[in-house]
Parts: sequence; C-alpha cells; structure tokens
Amino acid sequence: MFAAFSGLLLACSPALDWRTTPVPGTALTALFPCKPDHFSRSVPLAGQSQVVALTSCKAAGQTFAVLAMNVHQAHRAGQGLVQLRQSAEKNFGGTVQTLQPRAMPLAGGGGQAQVVAAELQGTEGTLLRAQMMFFSQGSWVYQATVMGAPPNSEALDFFFDNLKLSP
Repeated sequence: MFAAFSGLLLACSPALDWRTTPVPGTALTALFPCKPDHFSRSVPLAGQSQVVALTSCKAAGQTFAVLAMNVHQAHRAGQGLVQLRQSAEKNFGGTVQTLQPRAMPLAGGGGQAQVVAAELQGTEGTLLRAQMMFFSQGSWVYQATVMGAPPNSEALDFFFDNLKLSP
C-alpha cells in the first residue's frame, strides 16, 4: 500500500502538473504533466506523405508525446500501425524490444496496445530510454511516447493509463 501511495505522489510531484488535454482533431484525450504544444506536419511513410499531429511537452527530464495520424480507412489502421512502429524504431535506432501488451480503454470495448522499449545515445553521450505505445481506433493510429534519462516509471504508467478514446 505504501509503495502504491508513494508512486502516486511521485507521479504527482510539483514538477509534474498533470492536466487533461484533448489531442486536436482526434477522439483521444491524454493527461500531460505539463502544458503541451501542438504541431502537425507531413512525413513520408511507406512511400506516401502523411499528415501527423504531435502533442508534446517536457517535464522532470522526460518528454511526453502523442502522435496521431489518420489513415482515412479503418481497414488500413493495422498497416498504419506497422508503418508507424517501423518509422519510430528507425528514428530511435539503438536497442528496441517489444514489451507485454497493455490494456487500452477503447470506445466500444477494451483493446490491446503494443508497447516497445528503446535505448539510444543522447547528444551529450547520455543513455536515453523510451517507451512507446501503439494503438488505433477506426482510421486513426496513435503513438504515445515517454522518453528521458532515467525513466520515471510511475509517471510513464500514469501517462499511458490515462490515455482515453471516446466514441
């Protein structure tokens, strides 16, 4: 009980000012530990240009981010997730491993999200660790990421556990 309480206190420390943030243009709402910025840009993915929306912020030495992309047809979501994961793994480089799937509260029922962990060398030679969670709903595919050195597992779990998709 004490460990769970202390984990909650750590996830809610003064450096982490959690706030509910809708991801613009999507059915996803996230709790970010800081005021996020919103960006969108076109990126090449599987030989096509795709518009991706990024919502992210930095707090307590960690970057918290959600990337969202509409593949425009629900039957293409699986392929979109594969492409998104491959792109993320290529961008991160380093060591990548698949972790246990996480339960994801999807509208209309529960679902599974794929989780990947990566390690890479930062610009100052520091070791950075990231966990990325990939999931979809309808024609939207998402990547939620927490990256930093060292990782704050309580904040990571709090961030991932509070991603909510509405119908």
